[in-house]
Amino acid sequence: MIVRARAPFRLGLAGGGTDINPYPERFGGLVLNATISLYAVATIIPNRGQTYSITSLDYEISGDFKSAQKYEFDGTLDLAKGVIRRLKYNNLGFELFTRSGIPPGTGLGSSSAMTVAIIGAFQEWQRLPLSRYEIATLAYQIERQDIGLAGGYQDQFAATFGGFNLLELYKNEVIVVPLKIDPGVVNELQENMVLYLIGESRISHNIEQEKAKAITENRSSVVEPLQALKVQVHLFKKALLLGKTNEIGQLLD
Repeated sequence: MIVRARAPFRLGLAGGGTDINPYPERFGGLVLNATISLYAVATIIPNRGQTYSITSLDYEISGDFKSAQKYEFDGTLDLAKGVIRRLKYNNLGFELFTRSGIPPGTGLGSSSAMTVAIIGAFQEWQRLPLSRYEIATLAYQIERQDIGLAGGYQDQFAATFGGFNLLELYKNEVIVVPLKIDPGVVNELQENMVLYLIGESRISHNIEQEKAKAITENRSSVVEPLQALKVQVHLFKKALLLGKTNEIGQLLD
C-alpha cells in the first residue's frame, strides 16, 4: 500500500501582508491569490514495525523515530514532525517521503504546501474526517504556533483550497471565497505571465517577524502601505472577473 498526497504552490496576487497578525485582528485582512501547477508531494508507505522514518528528498535528509517518541523542533524535518505530533499518531510504523517541485525560499508558500500535503497523506491513509478549513487551520497551527515560523494565513488556505481565491481575514477567522474565472481569461494570463527563478532564496520567517513587529508598533511606514495593498485587492478582483488582463499587468507593476 502506498499513499500519496500533493498540495499546490501559490502566487500572491494582491493584498499580501494583510494576512499577518496582528493586522487582520486590528483592521481585517484581504488577500487574493492563485495556485499553480507545481506541487509539494508527500508519500507514505506503511509497515508493521514500531518505528517510522522521514526522508526529505529535496534536502537529502532522513531520520528514524520510535512511536510516541518525544522530540524537539530543531530545524530538521520539523514540518513532518509537527504533523505527526498534532495528529498524535503512534500506531503502525511507516516511511514518509517528501519532495517539492520548487527550491525552498522562493516565496511561493512552499513550507505551507508541504505541511498541507503531509496532512493530506495522513488523512487519506487514516481516513481522518477533516474538512478543508480544518486542514488549513491545522497547517497554520503547526507552522505558526508549534514550530514558531512567522508568517500569515494565506499560504495554508491557498494550498488546501486551490484555484483563485479571495481570503477575508478577521480575528481568529478566515473566510475563503473561490473566484470563478473564465477559462479564457486564465489562458490569457498564462500566455502573458512568466515566473522566473532568479537563483536566490530568502528566509521568510525573518521578514514576516519584522513585519509583525512593525504592525504591533503601529508604524505608519508599514501599516499605510498594507492599507493600500488591501484596497488594491478589489481592483485586482474586478479586473480578473471582467477579463481585463492589461489592467492586471498594471496592478502587478
